[in-house]
Amino acid sequence: MNNSTRKSPTADLMKMAIGVSGKSQREIAQEAGFEKQNVISMMKNAEMKIPIDRIPALAEACDTDPLPILRSAMEEYHGAAWKVLVDAFGEPLKQEERDVLDLFRIANDGHMITIHSELADMLLTLFMLMRE
Repeated sequence: MNNSTRKSPTADLMKMAIGVSGKSQREIAQEAGFEKQNVISMMKNAEMKIPIDRIPALAEACDTDPLPILRSAMEEYHGAAWKVLVDAFGEPLKQEERDVLDLFRIANDGHMITIHSELADMLLTLFMLMRE
């Protein structure tokens, strides 16, 4: 099987992000700092790997969250290393999750807030209300 027909979850995510963005490959290439637009085509068609260090810029150009693409690229390109990192540090947080953690740290202010069942229930109820 040649590279142009191989399956790549990361390329599929990139292709979807490009399609949903409503932008041309030329626009995405320019915004993400690529000199040639054909590189975008090669990445989305799995003819070349998406450089991990360029995923944030590509995601920003596509107006999408970089985390799913980064996670997919790490799993696909560096699976064993990714597993070690996740086992050691946990799953990466989305910005909204980091915001909640920052609020917890502000409220904590050097003290240790214990999440007992009553507090957990209240927080869960609050988060559920926010979804509506």
